[in-house]
Amino acid sequence: MSLLPEPAPDFSDPIGMLKACHLRMLEHCELLEKIDAHIQTNGLDKEAVEAAQKAYRYFSTAAHHHHMDEEEDIFPWVPDFALLDELLAQHKIINELWEALEPALSGLAEGENCNAFGELIKPFVATYREHIEIEDTQVIPKAAFILNSEQLKEIGQHMQERRA
Repeated sequence: MSLLPEPAPDFSDPIGMLKACHLRMLEHCELLEKIDAHIQTNGLDKEAVEAAQKAYRYFSTAAHHHHMDEEEDIFPWVPDFALLDELLAQHKIINELWEALEPALSGLAEGENCNAFGELIKPFVATYREHIEIEDTQVIPKAAFILNSEQLKEIGQHMQERRA
């Protein structure tokens, strides 16, 4: 047993990257809830502002790239059209919820209090959790089974280019 943590998957393992990204998304959803609880107890202090900055950076960049990875490189390989329609609809809902949440989180990250923040994160976090559960149990296993090493290599290259 190693005392060092396993290195995060890289672009050579796009399926592993997607799984790891889901874990980070869930951690950041939890961070949003902690920010809200912290503000309720302590007000908008330096710690809350720094946490809001971290969450804002994550959801405004990495999460967006992740959705594109799925829609452009993973979903086309999954032959369950009803499932894909549901997931694409959820991506649309998540984007709409983000558009509502983004100004409040951005404001918190700049030190401006937003009374609606707690109510805005609830549907965002709930939808993300449900969405990730479906992808982790249905999409990722199917993609891992269907895709060969050459296809995975190409997907990894697309993911890397998207972030360049």
